[in-house]
Amino acid sequence: MNASNDVVGISPTVKTRGYFPLMADKPVIGNQFRGLNYGLIEKLRPDVVILMDVGPIGQIIDKLNSLGIKCIVVSIYPSKIPYTIKLLGQIFGKEKRANELLNWWNQQWNFLEERIAKCGCNQSLKVFVAMGFAPTSRLPTMTRGQTAPWNYILEKLHMTNIAASKIRTSGELDLEYIIKSDPDIIIIGDWSNNWVGYNYNTSIRAEKFLEEIASNEPILCSIKAFKDHKVFVMDYTLLTGYESVIGAYYIAKAVYPQAFKNINPDKILMNFFVKFLGVPYRGVWFYPRPWLGEEPHILCRGR
Repeated sequence: MNASNDVVGISPTVKTRGYFPLMADKPVIGNQFRGLNYGLIEKLRPDVVILMDVGPIGQIIDKLNSLGIKCIVVSIYPSKIPYTIKLLGQIFGKEKRANELLNWWNQQWNFLEERIAKCGCNQSLKVFVAMGFAPTSRLPTMTRGQTAPWNYILEKLHMTNIAASKIRTSGELDLEYIIKSDPDIIIIGDWSNNWVGYNYNTSIRAEKFLEEIASNEPILCSIKAFKDHKVFVMDYTLLTGYESVIGAYYIAKAVYPQAFKNINPDKILMNFFVKFLGVPYRGVWFYPRPWLGEEPHILCRGR
């Protein structure tokens, strides 16, 4: 929004992500999921605190209201991004910038939908999206079901979330259920920059992680996604919010290579960084990228 100068406090991820230099040195006021520093917020006296529409926001709003501090709740759900962008544009007095963001967003989705329609990719592929929060050498089983923000992406790509019939909001899926569902694709979202992200210049950690999963849980090699090498590690920001449209291109490129053979998701992400964030593009955001020859053939070898 070009409104970094208006920000007086940030969540820790703004600092750790590495690509918000104008806000990185602002006071860290905590996290709406793990607790906010209300004393610091009160000291900073912001005109408004912006919250996301996930987690126990009711209690947070009540507490901030009791301190005389206003709140705005914005959505990270892709279907509601146009409303969120317009709202933020009004709040910051950046309506022109908001329209620029919305135009780019709509153009990207429209092109993707046209390409999907032309390729005849009408099969409903089954997908499991795992949420990886901590370093591990096993397949994370935490996920989201019916209310998952990435369902928007999956629907656009003619895919279904295997957790939707089992979980409404969020929770763990039994490994037995995952195996029985036999997903065509597994996406492991990296929520803590354990394997991918802006600060990585190689895919070594992501590659090792996938190898460890197959080695430690060989039963997973019976799943179609593992047998067909359709297991991917992806930065979580590409599964929710504004960047979800870029995440859709990464998934589409990996799953429908012929239909998207002349499309490079890295270039779309680079354009986003340069045009809207105003910082140099770098990092590893999606692994493996078969179109670059990143195919972990060692996965489930001999099984």
